[in-house]
Amino acid sequence: MTDSIFDEILYEFEFQGKKCSFSRGKYARRSNSAIFAKMGDTVVLATVDYDKSSEVPDFFPLTVEYIERMFAGGVISSSRFIKREGHPSTEAVLSSRMIDRSIRSRFPSDFRMPVQVVLTVLSFDPECDPVILGMSAISLALSLSDVPFDGPIAGVRMGYDGEKVIPFIKNLADTDQSMEDRGSKLNLVIGTDGEIVTMIDSDSEEVSEDVIINGMNEGLEVSKELINAQKKFIELFTEKNPDFHKATYEPYVIPKDLISEIKKNKKSQMESILDLDNMTEKDKANEELKALAFKEYEGKYSKSQISDAYDYVSKLIVRDWIVNDKRRTDGRALDEIRPIAMEIGVLPRAHGSAMFNRGNTQAITVTTLGSGRLAQLVQGMEGEGTRRYMHHYNAPDYTVGCAGQYKYFPKRRELGHGALAEKALMHVIPGQEEFPYTIRVVSEIMSQSGSSSMASVCGSTLSLMDAGVPIKKPVAGIAIGVVTGETMDDFTILTDIAEYEDFFGDMDFKVAGTRDGITAIQMDNKLNGISVKIFEEALEAAKKARFQLIDMIEDTISAPKEHLSIYAPKIETVKIPTDKIGMLVGPGGKNIKALIESTGTDIEIDDNGLVSVSSIDEESRKKAIDHIKSMFEEPEVGKIYRGTVGKIMDFGVFVDINPNFSGLVHISELSDSFVKDPSTVVKEGQQVDVMFIGLDDKGRAKMSIKKVKKNKDNGSNPSKTD
Repeated sequence: MTDSIFDEILYEFEFQGKKCSFSRGKYARRSNSAIFAKMGDTVVLATVDYDKSSEVPDFFPLTVEYIERMFAGGVISSSRFIKREGHPSTEAVLSSRMIDRSIRSRFPSDFRMPVQVVLTVLSFDPECDPVILGMSAISLALSLSDVPFDGPIAGVRMGYDGEKVIPFIKNLADTDQSMEDRGSKLNLVIGTDGEIVTMIDSDSEEVSEDVIINGMNEGLEVSKELINAQKKFIELFTEKNPDFHKATYEPYVIPKDLISEIKKNKKSQMESILDLDNMTEKDKANEELKALAFKEYEGKYSKSQISDAYDYVSKLIVRDWIVNDKRRTDGRALDEIRPIAMEIGVLPRAHGSAMFNRGNTQAITVTTLGSGRLAQLVQGMEGEGTRRYMHHYNAPDYTVGCAGQYKYFPKRRELGHGALAEKALMHVIPGQEEFPYTIRVVSEIMSQSGSSSMASVCGSTLSLMDAGVPIKKPVAGIAIGVVTGETMDDFTILTDIAEYEDFFGDMDFKVAGTRDGITAIQMDNKLNGISVKIFEEALEAAKKARFQLIDMIEDTISAPKEHLSIYAPKIETVKIPTDKIGMLVGPGGKNIKALIESTGTDIEIDDNGLVSVSSIDEESRKKAIDHIKSMFEEPEVGKIYRGTVGKIMDFGVFVDINPNFSGLVHISELSDSFVKDPSTVVKEGQQVDVMFIGLDDKGRAKMSIKKVKKNKDNGSNPSKTD
């Protein structure tokens, strides 16, 4: 069989110095549209399929899946029991969400057919990020599918070296490395058609608003290389398939006469409800009026048509107020933050806790500290790694007043919000040598009414400081909205968007950072794209609000607490030479296991020689630390050491202080009295105090039990090391 059976279209090009290609017709030929794409040694397959059933749902069910195959990186799962891929990793889910946000706004608003987009990573080159390549592959697959899609779009990653923004094709999202180690202070990913932005996802090391804007502008230019490559491929495809055209679809239309009737009969009541200050009263009144509309129009229209028409009229009212009257549904000024309340120490047994309340959005955020061995093990195509700081976000149905089966496992939204809050704080978390703890932060959302993820950021700062974690600076987050008029140039920026503004607005732009710069950004967009001009104003509004929130945080707790909770484990560290690690561990771990057992502590040793000793009991911790220090310090004449009696000989006994230090107590140094048999004074394995009295002519340590007794009798107290 030869390659002639394949009707393949292939286009090769270069991007950022890497050889790239798009291919169609050779792989996944039964999919509605499939693109096989390469960048360096990274290979992805993008497929697009849709449900061809005649029934049209009343929403657009788009699903985006990012599939990591372990074989792509030459990895076999380290689990002894499960070797095949299962539930996607958090990183894969976050990649799916990033791609979803890049393409979702480019489908027609009246399109309702179920669409599934799958990006499968088949070969992984650490120097070429599959997500960046995958965005172009998916865009191209959609452009050549039967599904209506306004493309092409591309994803690009921009970094910042401290002087200028630069494009990256390597994934910079490595939580094990500092931003400096990654070669950039910025990890900015944008989705774009080369003119406007469809998606933003960023974490950074306190960069300025100007750096972000420069990154966007440069990113728009860089993206044109990938967009032009897609256009070249589309030209090759249409030349070979001159009859190609998008399949027609049945548009979802809200009946215009129903919209007119609701405007005529319900608009004044809807305006009165939307003008209520109390959110609970507003929701209840809105539900009651909507229920009346269902009764009035049932039989003539479907329930979904009535609901959509009602929401459409509400949307027109809210947007008209904002754009034309500069008026918000809760009466706030455009740049005004909702009422804030903060508390720390709300949970008595937690290591650190805080409540953060903004309007009707409320979060309790909890910090738990643990030893280094509790760091999360992470495995993926890249291999294995660890995470010592993590943020988890929980938002059950009761937070929006709904009932249903309780969800024990987080969905994509919860994973995404947790990851965003984690990115916002990771750059102010102290290093392991300064604070050798594993840190888990959990945001338990109590109620939601807009931007609970940014409430989690503020709550995290409060909780970490309450726990005594020496974070470098307070971090706060805010959600900025935009509502456009007839053109994108006619827009209104809203600070701290609430529920209705989020639902009926055009953008949810989340920005977190310190006083000195931005640490994380995420953008949800309902328009075809957003101009850089809008982002410039949005970032300035976010900066103003962020500073206000940090002022409030510092009024609540001005600095991290000096002492950890009495319920938190205490960790002390000591540095030993890396070439002596084996001595501390011992053969088969014999020495370290014995020390852990005798002291009741938890001991961790990293590759750099940093030894962390963890225990709630201070005396046990001190005993272990002193023992470790004694193993590597130079013996001091006249100093008393605690050791273990080893061999007993006719002429004396050998005492082991540690694997690196032992010596002989001559029979004459056992006691002031005459000793005929050393075994009558000490027993093998007995713990004894000995004084180091020098070296013999062969350089061997000499010790004395007799002199220890004399020192005690004389009341002197030389230092003693266990």
